[in-house]
Amino acid sequence: MKVLVGSTDPCMLESVKKAFARYFDKVTVKGIEVKNNSRTDLVDGSLYMAARNSMVNLHNEARDERLNPDYYISIQTGSINMISNHMLVSIAVLRDKSGYESWGSSPGLPIPNQLYGKIVEDKDDIIKKRRYNHGEEETIEGGIDTITRGILNKGDMYEIATIMALSQFISKKIWHDQDPEEPGKQFVKSL
Repeated sequence: MKVLVGSTDPCMLESVKKAFARYFDKVTVKGIEVKNNSRTDLVDGSLYMAARNSMVNLHNEARDERLNPDYYISIQTGSINMISNHMLVSIAVLRDKSGYESWGSSPGLPIPNQLYGKIVEDKDDIIKKRRYNHGEEETIEGGIDTITRGILNKGDMYEIATIMALSQFISKKIWHDQDPEEPGKQFVKSL
């Protein structure tokens, strides 16, 4: 299983690999930088469009370079304004080699107003903070790490968004009107 990622960020590459490895054997992941035609402030609806535009650009670059992955994926992280506050969300757009496309998101992490600019505007997602854990001082890095006290990080957001995007591929029966095992037979979508 070959997966092409629209980023060279080692954290994103590892997270995508972990997500795919939950469902497929022998997963190889390659990252390439792609052009993103979207604005730098990824908020609300522009977040999905940024991820999709990057995935389309990834697909085009892969075609031009004669790369032939099984899947193409782009993940963008930004904020969504909810009830006068902001949430940090990662959106993944996934396309297979046949052209079927899906998307998924991570859970939304509420961002305190005083940290909003530091977390959303800092592309490296770095906030260094000292805290005490069982009497020992430690440094944690990243806005997500800071807010969740080290339980989650941006890699977790990428992995969950990838799993959610994969859901349409791994549960095809639920997503299609017809049962793929019995063409012509109507498939009842029930959980």
